[in-house]
Amino acid sequence: MASSRTGDVFPRMAAEVARRTPLGRLYGARVIGPRRSLFEEALRRGIARGELRQGIDVELAVDHLVGTLLLRRLTGRLKRSDPAFADRAVDLLLGGLRSRKP
Repeated sequence: MASSRTGDVFPRMAAEVARRTPLGRLYGARVIGPRRSLFEEALRRGIARGELRQGIDVELAVDHLVGTLLLRRLTGRLKRSDPAFADRAVDLLLGGLRSRKP
């Protein structure tokens, strides 16, 4: 989101997505949806391996992660100079989802 063409376009597309215009729906299906799916698959793999708790709300977890990135992008706080931000955001989220096995 901080250094890709997709990220550069997103602030202008956010209104289209929010209004559910044909262009916004297309952007959601072709850009947002596939990226969300990657996060969902990664979380499901973590659940299957026992690294994450069973029964977590995967969709909500993805919303938390994606929402953080999008809010930072829309407010100009997603910085190219902070390459560790994504790692910190994921670590924070996964800390709450981690399996509590002894």
